[in-house]
Amino acid sequence: MKTRHILWIFTFLLGNACMPEEALPLRNTGSVPEYFIECYCQPGENLVLTATHVIPLTDNVQYDFPQEMDVTLYTPNRITLYYLFDSENIQDVQCNYQSTSPLETSSGDTLHLRIKTHDKKWITAKTIVPSPVYIDNYTVNDNEATVRFYTSRNSRENYYIFTLEAWDGDVIRERKVAYLDYSQYHSGEAVEKSILCSELANASNAMLLLKRITRENYDYQISLNGADTAIQGSITNPVPLEGNLNGALGIFTCYTEDRKTIELP
Repeated sequence: MKTRHILWIFTFLLGNACMPEEALPLRNTGSVPEYFIECYCQPGENLVLTATHVIPLTDNVQYDFPQEMDVTLYTPNRITLYYLFDSENIQDVQCNYQSTSPLETSSGDTLHLRIKTHDKKWITAKTIVPSPVYIDNYTVNDNEATVRFYTSRNSRENYYIFTLEAWDGDVIRERKVAYLDYSQYHSGEAVEKSILCSELANASNAMLLLKRITRENYDYQISLNGADTAIQGSITNPVPLEGNLNGALGIFTCYTEDRKTIELP
């Protein structure tokens, strides 16, 4: 795992990244790798990846999504990700490389990412496919939602993101996120987690999402939140961003997910 020193990278990118549960602005204050990469893999889904150049805040913001990358994933089967960016819809961009077929893999498999840039530089990383996760039970009332699920017997798999979304029709009124480190569990215990959400009382339905993530992804998400806190507190010293890429900022990781949608009275 690499520790990267950043404060500000490209506000647009992190506000539109493929997985992060909250929009977190970052910008560059020092010497950093040339590229920023995020790739969040989910078994059974097409692979998507975001790649951009790191641009200092002192420059005029320009959306620079490199087209000339060779992006390959090994599962061990070889999967190519193709460029799909539409410059006319830049504000809607979330990922600019995508595979043409879903990821077929099993729990415990190791995935390898290899990217060759136009200037013949290499960006590499690897990650493990976590076991499936299931919401065993849940409750939702006027201002709180609770999920019950079983932890893994493998403590390295016991990192989670629990997200609660309060919807009114097709509009999200409020989103709440909890990052969970349950690595102290190693016997498959049942656990419960609750989130308070004031907008549940005004919502037509609620969505509960539970993700099992890797330790590297957990550290990455926590460091993103730390950088955001530093920004809001006007801290000017570089904030470490935890990632697992060689040759770039960002993250390459895999997660599994279960979700429930509940109609509210």
